[in-house]
Amino acid sequence: MTIYLIIFAISVILFFFSEKVKVSFFERILVLLGLIAPSLLAGMRSLYVGTDVLTYVYPLFHIAESSSSYLQYLNMPALNGGILQTVSSYEYGYTFLTYVVAKLTGSFQFLQFFIEFFILSFIYLGIRRLKIDNMPIWFCMLTYYLLFFNNSLNMVRQWMAMSILLYGFKYIKEQKLTKFIITILFAYLFHSTAIIGLLLYLLYWIIKVSSKRSLVFNSYSDNSLSVTAVSFILLVFFSCAVILLINRLYPLLGTLGLSKYSYYLSGDFSFSINQFILKVPILLIISLNINEIFKKDSKIYFYLILVLDVIASQLASLSDYSIRMSIYLAMFNIYGYAILSESNNRVKMFVIRFLIIIYLLIYWYYTYCVKGNDQTVPYVFF
Repeated sequence: MTIYLIIFAISVILFFFSEKVKVSFFERILVLLGLIAPSLLAGMRSLYVGTDVLTYVYPLFHIAESSSSYLQYLNMPALNGGILQTVSSYEYGYTFLTYVVAKLTGSFQFLQFFIEFFILSFIYLGIRRLKIDNMPIWFCMLTYYLLFFNNSLNMVRQWMAMSILLYGFKYIKEQKLTKFIITILFAYLFHSTAIIGLLLYLLYWIIKVSSKRSLVFNSYSDNSLSVTAVSFILLVFFSCAVILLINRLYPLLGTLGLSKYSYYLSGDFSFSINQFILKVPILLIISLNINEIFKKDSKIYFYLILVLDVIASQLASLSDYSIRMSIYLAMFNIYGYAILSESNNRVKMFVIRFLIIIYLLIYWYYTYCVKGNDQTVPYVFF
């Protein structure tokens, strides 16, 4: 357990100082070291750290080692979703990467290192390119480490895809649909669920369009209601309805070409009090800054994501796999916690961010150490 927190601390400190130095060469060195430290931790873990490592990460690597060509590799038998299929049933971006690393290095540890370095690099570059004031890189990276680093040691393909979508958030914010579709297609090469990114784009479009309008109740008075507020409420209610009817969405997965992930939505739905208790505190902490949140489209979007994340976390009642779908919402908290806590009142911002860090530490300890999610604690070297 301790080794995770030590590496997290080292990486965050390196990112902190990378934002302070004035010489670009030293900044790059600090950033590179900040990315390498957690990547090494991921690379040097054993096959038993991360549920999916033995499920497909190592088996696909082992098959690649024994294959004489990439085409032969694709036709080799492999388990996918508990069903014996071929390697080609996995996304081509991931299988090609695995094949190349297996042939060039023959090192499974390097593959694990490179996968995490890939994920971290896209997340870091995504933060950098947003260029939002009072959005410290170290704070965003700390959020990723305590919310998702252990999860990424398990869901490696999905996190490769999600990191690409996070990098592409700038296109969501600027409403550049063509560029974001290209981003989705690239992410799709690593996990086909990346198609969910279109819904994330649509959410921002709704917020942006509705923020320019208001509903006037009486032409003889100034009483009006922002369409953004109405859209916000309707989206929340719609999301609640979707969760309640989740078991009826199997046909939709087939339409989107995601039928092989139908087991993600299997199980009986019930209210998960554990998820509610786990998610609501951060919503309350962020809401301390509610008077500043509804002033900007980007803040409204991230607050909506935060609320929807609380709702979508109820998917955990279906199965351990179901919660994976909700992480496409939760991943934006890497940006959201920093953006939503930003305030002109420096003292309030400090207090909120301090409370967020305390929450993140408790969340990490409970989720990965107490509950044992993703089977990453205790850490074991290869």
